Amino acid sequence: MVSAGLGPMMALATDMVVGAAPAERAGAAAAISSTAPQLGGAFGIAVLGSVITAVYRQDMTAGVPAGVPDVAAAASRDNLNAALVASGRLPGELGEQLLGAAREGFTHGFQLMAAASAVLMVATSLLVAIVLKGFRPSR
Repeated sequence: MVSAGLGPMMALATDMVVGAAPAERAGAAAAISSTAPQLGGAFGIAVLGSVITAVYRQDMTAGVPAGVPDVAAAASRDNLNAALVASGRLPGELGEQLLGAAREGFTHGFQLMAAASAVLMVATSLLVAIVLKGFRPSR
């Protein structure tokens, strides 16, 4: 699905970048056009992943049920996988409560990340529309 959406967009973007560059700079323009999405993708994953992690940790600071041992609570605040392992080692109801809190924290972080992504996508789309209004390649 991602490739189906990105393929045509990347072909168009590369054509616009290379088409706007003077002929003697076409190779450099193509190189930048190839590098930019990779850098942007890595940056996006890092930033959005950090949003999920920050929200999860904030939610788990208050979400760890009373009675969870300190070591398990600290590990559970770190990441969802650690909470899954810790909840499996706790007795019945306490383990289920810890796992429920961890899932809620992760889901909350994921929802905020998705909302932030949507806002960034709309803002970027508007910026591109404004910047490219009247754009004519130099061919």
